Amino acid sequence: MFDRSLLREAIFEFVVLADTHYMRDPAGKAVEFNSRLKQTRRAETALRMAAALACPFVVHLGDLVQEYPDTEAFPLAMDEAIEQLKRSGITPYHVAGNHDVGDKPDPTMPTRPVTEESLAAHETRFGKSWYSFDHGDCHFIVLNSQIFNTRLPAAALQQRWLEDDLAEQRGRRTFVFLHLPPFLCRQDEPSVGHYDNVGEPARYWLLQLVRKSRAEMLFAAHVHCSFIDRIDDTRYLICNSTSFTRPGFPHMFASAAPPDRGRDDAAKLGFYLLRVFEERTDTHFIRTHGIEQLPPATHPPVRRVITRTTATLPQSPLGVTLRHPLSSVVEIPLAWPSSIRQRVRNDYPLLSCLELGVSAVRVPASDLSDPLQAGRLAILRDEGVGIVATAIWSDALDIGALLHEHQARVDTWELQLAGTAWPSTVQLRQLRECQAGEALISLSAVIPDETIEGKQHPRTRFGFRPDELPELDQRLGAADCAVQRVLCRLGARQHLWQSIERLQRNSPFEWV
Repeated sequence: MFDRSLLREAIFEFVVLADTHYMRDPAGKAVEFNSRLKQTRRAETALRMAAALACPFVVHLGDLVQEYPDTEAFPLAMDEAIEQLKRSGITPYHVAGNHDVGDKPDPTMPTRPVTEESLAAHETRFGKSWYSFDHGDCHFIVLNSQIFNTRLPAAALQQRWLEDDLAEQRGRRTFVFLHLPPFLCRQDEPSVGHYDNVGEPARYWLLQLVRKSRAEMLFAAHVHCSFIDRIDDTRYLICNSTSFTRPGFPHMFASAAPPDRGRDDAAKLGFYLLRVFEERTDTHFIRTHGIEQLPPATHPPVRRVITRTTATLPQSPLGVTLRHPLSSVVEIPLAWPSSIRQRVRNDYPLLSCLELGVSAVRVPASDLSDPLQAGRLAILRDEGVGIVATAIWSDALDIGALLHEHQARVDTWELQLAGTAWPSTVQLRQLRECQAGEALISLSAVIPDETIEGKQHPRTRFGFRPDELPELDQRLGAADCAVQRVLCRLGARQHLWQSIERLQRNSPFEWV
């Protein structure tokens, strides 16, 4: 089913999936939720796809069933969910979710919190709800987030155990798994009435331990949407569901809500393949698109190609210009099961860049002064994506100060000449004088009043026409001034590949 031929060899691989939410009717058959959502069949297909990867182990981040421990159907639903896993060929490491043992201790939650009885029933089926295991030289920790901040004896036991376990690792590569995210948008966000985070004081305690131990990755689930962040050196990933999305969260996007008030955003469903290397761990999101059964076998079999991530594609030529900001923050409307409006950050553009394997993103330099955008761009850069910052080169721009201020955040500076293709004498002198550290310098031109066939009004052109490059090279040479790159604009009606080949034949230039 999967073709790994494009991937470099990893030390080992593992799968992370979440929120399968097995559902049954009184007759004992899996049914659609609200007669529309086929979540059980979607989850089973995802489980079969995950099993086809044949990884050494799988971690399930919780919420095996749609029922809750209080319901009459819960024990049988849990039995059938376990059978679903076995039928799919998966015996995962289990993380306790709120549908498995009970909600967090918040009086506004829709169901009761975890109890000693529900915890004991869970541990009878699956063993201890917090534990660790090793694979290769890596250490894996599974936590029960549902007992954080409770007065259950298990909460204090888990806390002491985790502190001791992390202290014993002495710098080993460590991965941490829990169901509830510590936070969604901000580490100081409110928790009472907030369905999707860990409350205090456990949140602060856990994050401090993660920082101190310098865990490599922290995985959470529960939200049925994907988010990515950093906790100092730790990559923090909130994983999407295999079965359905949650109402409320579509308000992150400018588009209309998907069917069933946002529950049926099938294109976002999937699971994760993690590939561990000596120097890093690559995350591949395997989209299932909500399919309810695998297609019939063909001869030869159809195989889905898994491509490399940006970090393992150093020669990738793919870059994108961000026409919108990389991220935005909204307050999603008050929607069950939360009792407050939740502040959330849209990480899907960032995640899409990583999924595409882009090598660079091109953004206005003003994004670097925006704390939100700068933080998101820093995460992209940590994942191996180069940052190209653009700035219109006017008399008011102190180019030396700009480059110095952001020198640690940028890989290429694109300086845009306003209204002309030729740098002035002053600009040529500044080019010689400015020091961009390790960043490259690229020149571009912003030329107005370009006539475009089929367009009523003239357009502004960004970039040099290829026929302007020989003169630009001569002007740079006359000023003894070299640049590493120039941005070129190819005509919309030109054959792009032939234009690139023609441009290469006319190279190399001496000063570009």
